Amino acid sequence: MFLKKGIFVNWGNIPQLEFDFGPINLFSGGNGSGKTTAADAIQTLMTAAHENLFNYNPGQDETTQKGRGGKQVRTLASYVLGCDDGSYARPHITDGYVAGIFHPTQGETGEAFTAVMCMRAHVDSAGAQKQARLDDLVFLIIPGEQLLLKHFVRHYADGKHIVPITEITSLTEKRIRQQNRRNLR
Repeated sequence: MFLKKGIFVNWGNIPQLEFDFGPINLFSGGNGSGKTTAADAIQTLMTAAHENLFNYNPGQDETTQKGRGGKQVRTLASYVLGCDDGSYARPHITDGYVAGIFHPTQGETGEAFTAVMCMRAHVDSAGAQKQARLDDLVFLIIPGEQLLLKHFVRHYADGKHIVPITEITSLTEKRIRQQNRRNLR
């Protein structure tokens, strides 16, 4: 299987984004452009956010950065809240998604599927320093489906709204049932 498409919703300071991968991919850009943030999202999804299997931004050894200019260590919750050195782009309870659409490689049997990491986080202001806290983390594997950005972000008259993680499973199940009914006709 290979990762053919990625979807980010409320991940770091990357805008809501859907993008395709090719056979060879290169992330390039200046400092602070989101290269590591994108790589961390893919790494987190591929390891099911298992903290012992990876480190965020290993090139900077962020475990030592607490004493270096007050920079905070990156966490799953801080990515959802868009934390950048202690300030939060999303300071309220926030839902975020990282999804990957996987396809079989040439000669491999199997069907395409979507893997989704659904997260909810909030800023805890109780201590001396604000902290990003993870409230919920749900992983979904959706066989035979290739979700799109529109499944996570809905357009309404008053603007775009993120589908709450409390509803994403039921909406996905409903969509699959409707598609199966259409296929049976």
